[in-house]
Amino acid sequence: MNDYIDRRDFIKTFSILAGASMVAGSMPWLKSVNAQGTSKVVRLGMIGTGSRGMHLHLFLKDIPNLDICCICDNYEPNLKIAQEAVGPNARAYSDYRVMLEKEKPDAVIIATPLHQHAHITIDALKAGIHVFCEKSMAKTIEDCNAMVQTHLDTGKILYIGHQRIFNIKYQQAYKMINEGRLGPVT
Repeated sequence: MNDYIDRRDFIKTFSILAGASMVAGSMPWLKSVNAQGTSKVVRLGMIGTGSRGMHLHLFLKDIPNLDICCICDNYEPNLKIAQEAVGPNARAYSDYRVMLEKEKPDAVIIATPLHQHAHITIDALKAGIHVFCEKSMAKTIEDCNAMVQTHLDTGKILYIGHQRIFNIKYQQAYKMINEGRLGPVT
């Protein structure tokens, strides 16, 4: 990575990525955002390039200061489709551990089947990489606790995506409630 990114700039940019990845509708407001003016580049890896992973890519591809540097999927047809969509600059891997070791991205998005979330998240955090993991967090409470503990032990960001929190329709509803435009909500 040529440009150093500090924790504060990363949090700003990663929060934008998190919101972008969860919005199901159009996002005209996102295209104008460039990580609050930072010129630093976030190197992002995508683990899981099936339907959810490719859906996320569509929202991420035009974000300024974001480099999808690597992609990973253990299902060859999905990896091939993702490579064509993301482009040749993103290196493709079939083993996420090899990708994490060779690429050392700033962050990864994990969009794999649920039973893989915990061990991939823990491995990424231990490798010093921030994580945005699709919901649901993990399959068991024990796995969720292990993910949180690894986050605390490493000091790396662990962000769990929840679609409706970032959906522009719900954001508008929250705003209307907070402004008192709907009266008491019970």
